[in-house]
Amino acid sequence: MQRVAASDESGAGAAAWWASAGLLLVGTGGLVGFSLGSSNNLAQFLDVFASAVLFALAAAASGAFFGFLFGVPRTLASTESGPAEMGASGVRANTNLEQVSDWLTKILIGATITQLGNFPSAAAKLFNAMAPALGSDAGDAAAFAGSIVIYFAVFGFLTGWLVTRLFLGQAMRNADATRLLATANAMESVDPDKAAELRVVAEELATTPATWPTSRVSSQLDTLIGEVEKRESTK
Repeated sequence: MQRVAASDESGAGAAAWWASAGLLLVGTGGLVGFSLGSSNNLAQFLDVFASAVLFALAAAASGAFFGFLFGVPRTLASTESGPAEMGASGVRANTNLEQVSDWLTKILIGATITQLGNFPSAAAKLFNAMAPALGSDAGDAAAFAGSIVIYFAVFGFLTGWLVTRLFLGQAMRNADATRLLATANAMESVDPDKAAELRVVAEELATTPATWPTSRVSSQLDTLIGEVEKRESTK
């Protein structure tokens, strides 16, 4: 069943990447089209297009940052995991990144809600400040500046979230699987049956789809390692 789920996720991930590529192509086409329409010569086209690309990159980078914050997987640091799920050694993975992501997400959402009334005027000032770099008529340039910010910020958010969910989650699982295999190797001479069980769990962990919640798998991992450590310490 896990292999089927992983295959389904692989297909969904490929479709998401194609969708992202399509959105990027459409956005780039818009930048080229506006730059051509507002330019009278090659030098002016390059100037407007370069400015538009820089604005787009800045918006995409900002969106990707927020996408990363919202996409960081939750592991044993999640509130649903308790102290009893730690290993016997009392040691578990460093989850500062998850905690910072959670704090920043809550702070940003709270700040956004309290400042909603100021958004229209602040956005208008930003778009008007960007307009001179895009040439053309001031009204058209300001409107296009707003389009750049909104479109590429959303594109960056979706891409950042997608990359974080697909790659960071799997990297965290692989790290847990490596830790589990190291414990199994150390237990081979003491308890071969438990070592074999740990290897099976490690294989399942490494093949678990990256977008699945990680807290339950990580808690089971630490519970198994804790049992092994207790058994080893009593011998």
